[in-house]
Amino acid sequence: MNNKPIKANFGKRLVAFLIDFVILSLIFMQTLTRFDGFGISPIVLLVIALLCFCLRDTFGGAGIGKRIVGIAVRCRDNPELTPGTFKLFYRNIFTFAWPLEMVSLLWNGIKIGDMSAQADVYATR
Repeated sequence: MNNKPIKANFGKRLVAFLIDFVILSLIFMQTLTRFDGFGISPIVLLVIALLCFCLRDTFGGAGIGKRIVGIAVRCRDNPELTPGTFKLFYRNIFTFAWPLEMVSLLWNGIKIGDMSAQADVYATR
């Protein structure tokens, strides 16, 4: 029996990203409207939202979207291991250059953030 890890396909990765994006956007919009009267700058709230977006995969290598579709970030050289928190955070910073990330994923099969963190995304079920 072959237990070789299976890389996540583009469709699952895209669906997971969209789920995370929608959830985090809804949370951000709710927070923005609820804290509007408290004198908290929308810029501060935006920075917090961006930090949350970068931290989304730092719990076991999978945010809500990845957990729903059954994929997770793992170390490229040993897919049994999850990269450390800093690597997962660093990997997600590149998401803000999403057009380049999308081209890289379609062209090379791996995102720039994954390359820089020596990680990849694998099916977990």
